[in-house]
Amino acid sequence: MTTIYPLSQLQQAIDDRGEQNLCIDPFSHTITVQTPTTPSTLIPLQQFRDRLTAEETRAILAAQLAGDVVIAQAVWLLTTQQDSMIDKTDSHVAQTLAYLVSKGLLAPDRPAQLIA
Repeated sequence: MTTIYPLSQLQQAIDDRGEQNLCIDPFSHTITVQTPTTPSTLIPLQQFRDRLTAEETRAILAAQLAGDVVIAQAVWLLTTQQDSMIDKTDSHVAQTLAYLVSKGLLAPDRPAQLIA
């Protein structure tokens, strides 16, 4: 979440959001506060991968190699994730997991278990 304060409200910005993540722009006379995503919504990528069974992993990779571009894109996004985190509130994550279920690569109850 991003909040912008006028420069005159510096103390209010600090009181509301703390001194971390403050960006003061002296030219526009504003303070931008970038609040990071709540840590409880993030899953380390390695932890997410470890939650997949070996059979699920092999099935997903086989589907990628067989030319399923949706799965290929999902695997590519996971392997290039800059912060090595998966946001379980991201709609792309839910859509990808639903796609894997629709293809029979995950059981219907697995998405909830994977992002718990």
